[in-house]
Amino acid sequence: MKDEYDFSNAERGKFFHSEAILRFPANPEQIEEILDELYWDAQFAASQDKLAKATQRAEEEIAAGKSEPMDFSRL
Repeated sequence: MKDEYDFSNAERGKFFHSEAILRFPANPEQIEEILDELYWDAQFAASQDKLAKATQRAEEEIAAGKSEPMDFSRL
């Protein structure tokens, strides 16, 4: 990105269309399905973030000698 942009020749509202049409799914089930999918995507992202933070904390504790690494080779 540039530090500064020259808008001296800019035209306000050049791309504005007052009659723009927003298209949404006509079927309410489709809307519900899309919202449900977005909800679960957000939940998955949040759980992945929590897992990453917990893993980082555990690694920091092991590095600091506060905790011992777990041995998963017996599983």
